[in-house]
Amino acid sequence: MTNIIFHNYEYVSGRKLYVLCQGKRSEPVTITSTVDGISVDDDWINLIKSELAKKHPNITFEFIPSVKGNTLADMVVAGTIPDLIFTHDGKIAPDEPLGFLEDITPMVKKYNVDLNKFNPKYLEDVKAGATNKTLYALPLDSKYHAMYYNKDIFDKFGAPYPTDGMSMDAVVELTKKVSRVEGGVEYRGLNTGSNIIWIAQAKNLFTVDHDKPIVNTEAWKKMFDFGKMIYTIPGNSWSSRTPKKQFYEDKTLAMFLFQNLFDELADATKDGLNWDVVQYPSFPDFPNTYPSTSTDIMLISKTSKNKDAAMQVIQVAISDEVQMARSKQGIVSVLKDPAIQKAFATDLKFLEGKNIQGIFKSHPAASPPISEYRQTAEGLVRRSFEDYLNNKGDVNTILRQAEENITKAIQESKSK
Repeated sequence: MTNIIFHNYEYVSGRKLYVLCQGKRSEPVTITSTVDGISVDDDWINLIKSELAKKHPNITFEFIPSVKGNTLADMVVAGTIPDLIFTHDGKIAPDEPLGFLEDITPMVKKYNVDLNKFNPKYLEDVKAGATNKTLYALPLDSKYHAMYYNKDIFDKFGAPYPTDGMSMDAVVELTKKVSRVEGGVEYRGLNTGSNIIWIAQAKNLFTVDHDKPIVNTEAWKKMFDFGKMIYTIPGNSWSSRTPKKQFYEDKTLAMFLFQNLFDELADATKDGLNWDVVQYPSFPDFPNTYPSTSTDIMLISKTSKNKDAAMQVIQVAISDEVQMARSKQGIVSVLKDPAIQKAFATDLKFLEGKNIQGIFKSHPAASPPISEYRQTAEGLVRRSFEDYLNNKGDVNTILRQAEENITKAIQESKSK
């Protein structure tokens, strides 16, 4: 016999009447999940499991790591797609042709999910990720961009520390003061993160719109020239060694433009990195704007046999309790509750005294245009920028070739 749990009630003529919540049953059920395109650590999974145990003890939540031979793509081919998928809004358009996405709106209505609790920007990001503006998922958390810097390098060369509100041009001038070879050690002043892509996004420059490349433009030419100016500053040349290793391990990178790094900076701080963080620098025509941020999401696969229980897992992931715990750990919440926002990173004691408030003085740029070919296009533009740095052609030729390469890649993808 199935036991039914009555969660809601209403009053009629002074009497309390219990109302059955559809789909909320007490029989044991296992919900499987995996990840695609983002990182999901044990703390995140364990937090969800802990809250599930309190609210839905009948639900067992299993996470299947994405490893070679058992990625989401492999699961799609094998027909073993889990109930839930952790991913980000930039993966929605590429995944639409695979057939496992499903409009989550009916489940949102069925479970009375209050969409007004979300910062509307993040809901819009999720909808904007779909070619038809369908709400395939609910947002979980987001990213920020900031400028991290090594205080010891600035002290060594007698240069002023970066500050909130700096322009990109001012950062370039500061880069010149801390880029040099000293005692046989090359100190690099600035790495822009993700090649040329992110600083371009801070000016609303993107690579592809649906199936049309949009890089052979005057704006992109100026951006390529700006990027080349940064990496031709004496001592700040392009390096094959990753900027994270230069910043964390070598401690030879003065300024680093990047997304959330607090989870990695804990160990680096213990290892002696003397750092701080300031607001992401901006261009005059896009003040207080950092690159567009991907919104992490959770979606229910169309093939799931346990969609009600899967929705209950999502409700736990977006609950005030879980979002508050995540915010305290330095994860940007998608909820607009001021208390949750104020709690950001308060559990991270190694951040005491850091300029955390500077991060939130900027807002993200517009989301990139919809395209399932975005990742391909961005990869080709990155390589084109490296060609430009290595003087393999003038900027007009390089960008014209980049556009041709993107067009070719899209045509080849369509013909498969």
